[in-house]
Amino acid sequence: DLDTSRAVISLSVQGIFWVKGVAGLAIGMLADHYGRRGILLFLFAMLPLSMVACGLAPTGGWFLAARALQGISEGGTIVVVSVIRDVFPNPEERAGAQAQLYMLVMLVPMLAPVLGGALGYWLGWRAVWLLLVPGQLLCWLQLYLHLPETMAARPAGGAEGQVYWRGGWGGLGRPS
Repeated sequence: DLDTSRAVISLSVQGIFWVKGVAGLAIGMLADHYGRRGILLFLFAMLPLSMVACGLAPTGGWFLAARALQGISEGGTIVVVSVIRDVFPNPEERAGAQAQLYMLVMLVPMLAPVLGGALGYWLGWRAVWLLLVPGQLLCWLQLYLHLPETMAARPAGGAEGQVYWRGGWGGLGRPS
């Protein structure tokens, strides 16, 4: 259907983990600098776009690009941990919220291939991607309506405690 090899499709599965990892590093720093709400809203808006792009991809190259966009979007999950820490200052409530998050982190990768495989068998693989879009849009709406900005206000004129990106992989450091 995509006129591509199994190797390209395998790369779309394995490559997304690399993209998520690298994106997560950059996204965490961006969220600490610019704020978590805006970053999460942007990434959750990109996610349904990546799903549509996967479902409508005409070639293997387009599919890989759409999967990379999906990986960047999913790389923002690192920010959710910071949001939970900030929204639930009570240790017991925070532990409950983290337990729910990690339960989903464990269950979704186990159940998604089974459900996606069954739906793909009945409806075709492209439909699986498109069926995810309404749920992603609903998640975005919930974030938009209910997620506060949780980034702490910066001290006026001070740079203490802030981490800056100076460029390159060795560029993390405190301002001089």
